[in-house]
Amino acid sequence: MARPVCKAYTERNAAIAKRYADEQESLQDLADAYGRSRSRVRSILEDQGITLRSEPRRTYVVRRARNNILLSIGTRLHFDRLKRKMSLSEYATMIGLSEARLSEALQGLYNWRYTEMLRAANTLGISLERFITPPAGDTLKPE
Repeated sequence: MARPVCKAYTERNAAIAKRYADEQESLQDLADAYGRSRSRVRSILEDQGITLRSEPRRTYVVRRARNNILLSIGTRLHFDRLKRKMSLSEYATMIGLSEARLSEALQGLYNWRYTEMLRAANTLGISLERFITPPAGDTLKPE
């Protein structure tokens, strides 16, 4: 015996298919909007008889941009820490992170929590705005 299909489920799948077919959104946009994975959205579209368009994957670009931002923050903290002649272990203790975790964060390999970033900035006596907009004449280059 076939399992009954929920009306809301059917309507949601039809809405996903319509938005994709009308070329309003990409697979990733639909996955984000409906809280589904790309593969689940793809299977919904295939079930609805929709032919999939070829789309470039954006995850690499987004991940790379995020890593560049994290590296930029880490570089600024590293620069300011060295200006104050503070060791890595001393700085890690002051902000409540292990040396390994702080090292990863300064290399852009760790997603900072807001509270950690705030403590890191306050310990060095700088504002969080410093991470986003460096002062005029400040030239930082990753090593």
